[in-house]
Amino acid sequence: MKIIIVIPVHNEETIIEQNIHSVLNVFDEQLAHDDWKLLIAENGSTDRTAKIIHTIIHPRLHILSFSQSGKGRTIREAWRTEPNADIYAFMDADLASDLKDIPALFAALSSHDIAIGSRRVKGAHVTQTFLRRIISFAYTCTAHLFLNLSIHDLQCGFKAVKKDVTNELLPLIQNDGYFFDTELIALATLHGFRIAEVPIHWQETPDPRRKNHMHLGKTSHQMFLDLIHLRKRLKISRNIGVKLHNKV
Repeated sequence: MKIIIVIPVHNEETIIEQNIHSVLNVFDEQLAHDDWKLLIAENGSTDRTAKIIHTIIHPRLHILSFSQSGKGRTIREAWRTEPNADIYAFMDADLASDLKDIPALFAALSSHDIAIGSRRVKGAHVTQTFLRRIISFAYTCTAHLFLNLSIHDLQCGFKAVKKDVTNELLPLIQNDGYFFDTELIALATLHGFRIAEVPIHWQETPDPRRKNHMHLGKTSHQMFLDLIHLRKRLKISRNIGVKLHNKV
């Protein structure tokens, strides 16, 4: 089985070298019987991130560089560089999601089209600040209301999909930023793909040295606007009774 795992990276000079080595060590052990490739997708970094990742050598590690930043854009473009894989996955560079849950994530694809790491289902173990928990809960409730979704955790950066999903949905996804996760799940639901929520171990990783801090207030506001836009697209699609096209 050919597996492509993408880690989008933007201004992560303080953590990226150690975290890449951690990922490679775990994958060497847990994915020993698979044909896997790790793509480090550096996008628009202004610090030493690009120089650091190019010093790391491993036969299954490949470095991609994109001039523009943006999680969604970077994942889509990275996946497209490997058109013949069986499974496509991505994870956040801070490794908040525990790598020991990787086998369970991929195993879920034996019966589902999409597997998402979930911090909100039974069996999950989560360490998270109260503020982030409240914002996450409020966003999820709003997304359920706006998009009629039943998924408990939309935004966890720990997801894997089958090739059919990328073939059908990547041309439809429009968001270039953090909203990519929600749009992927919403479109997958609309198109009838089976989604599994896999309980994971997740620990918030605050580090004052990191430049790539997600500004919760600004990001949350933008994602609520993205919810409104996507709701309009989905409503149009449902009203006319056809699957969503790239331009609505």
